[in-house]
Amino acid sequence: MRLRFAVPLLTFAVVLLTGCGPAVIKPPFPLEQSLLPATIYVPDCPSEGGFSGFMNAADGAMGQSACRAMAAALVEKAQGLDGKVKFVAYKVDLKAPKPVEPDTSVEASNGSRYRIVLRPASSSRIRTDRISYVAATEMFTVLDIATGTRGWATVEASPGGVPGATKAAETIIAGVRGPRCEVLNSFSARTAFHVLGEPKCTTFMLYPSHRDDDDEDEDDDAKDNKPAKAN
Repeated sequence: MRLRFAVPLLTFAVVLLTGCGPAVIKPPFPLEQSLLPATIYVPDCPSEGGFSGFMNAADGAMGQSACRAMAAALVEKAQGLDGKVKFVAYKVDLKAPKPVEPDTSVEASNGSRYRIVLRPASSSRIRTDRISYVAATEMFTVLDIATGTRGWATVEASPGGVPGATKAAETIIAGVRGPRCEVLNSFSARTAFHVLGEPKCTTFMLYPSHRDDDDEDEDDDAKDNKPAKAN
């Protein structure tokens, strides 16, 4: 998954001067609306082999370690929600990715309104004009089972391992409880301030999606590590 987090300072300067683009995008669900009850689908953590896999192994290690710790971190952070969150493990097939097959019995056990599907946490090297570093993220989609409304989001999973997974899980569960952050246009001045830490928000931005998981994903970054059939 090739996620781009760093924005050159020059881009910020241009954005702040021009202020082009709408500041806020309408989210798929009201920001204050809870995403409970829900079933969260948690993937295994496959690693790509071959020459490419070998070359990217060092940069990918952070994401792999966060992925392996994600299930336990989510279960821990969901404690106290009185069974309003259920978990389903599923296997990712990198050769023939398919949408997750819902476990309707688990979803029915707590009357899930929302289906949240995580993809394997991943990491990649971010390069700017001055620095180079590795960052890990967790991407996921949210489906309103009753209406078919969809959304997608990414949260930080750096520095990987238990700390990174715990950070991601805490952010995900906080956003599931609500409220979530305003969905900001990536080309607006408000986004620049959001990236720099304003407005203050401890959850995530849930972007709207109108595509089925079988179709082309929300953007180029979302095409990698698509989930396979659930166990």
